[in-house]
Amino acid sequence: MQITTCQHQQFEISNRRVGWHCVLQYSIEADGHCSFTGAANGWMRYQQHGWKIYAQPSDVYSIADISISHHSEMVLHLRQQGVRYVFKRMSFWRTRFMLLNEAEDEIVALLPTVNWGKSSYEFSIQINDEFQELLTPLLSVICLHCAIQSLKMMNGEEIVHG
Repeated sequence: MQITTCQHQQFEISNRRVGWHCVLQYSIEADGHCSFTGAANGWMRYQQHGWKIYAQPSDVYSIADISISHHSEMVLHLRQQGVRYVFKRMSFWRTRFMLLNEAEDEIVALLPTVNWGKSSYEFSIQINDEFQELLTPLLSVICLHCAIQSLKMMNGEEIVHG
C-alpha cells in the first residue's frame, strides 16, 4: 500500500496487491468538508465530537462514523459491515498510529514523517498481512483522515470541521 501527497491537501492511496486506488481531497470550504474519490467515493462532515461519512453530500444516513474519545482515540464504526475499529496514537516522539480491530489485533500502522513547520505530512505504512483484505478503500481513507486530524490536534491546529 502506498500513500502519496499531492499539493499538500490531496492524498493518493493505492493498494496494488488488492488492486484499488483512492484520492482523499481536503476541500476546506465554508462548511469544512472533506471529500474522497476513486475505489471509494464519499464525503466527510465534522459534527460534535467526530465525523460522519456519507456516500453523497445530500445523504441523510451516514455509511461510517468517527467519534473521538477522551483518550484521543478515535472509534470507527462502519455501518454496512457492522464493524468497529479503534484508531490510536502510540508514542509521542516517534509517533505511530494504529488501527485495531475489536480483538485488539493491529490491522495497519501509519508512521508519519512530521515537519511541524508545515501542514503537510508523509506516511509510511505497515500492514498486517493477515488482515490485508480488511483494509478496504473506505477504511484506508478513514485511517488517513484520522492520522491527519490527530497530527493537527497535536500541533495545536484547528481540526477540519464546519
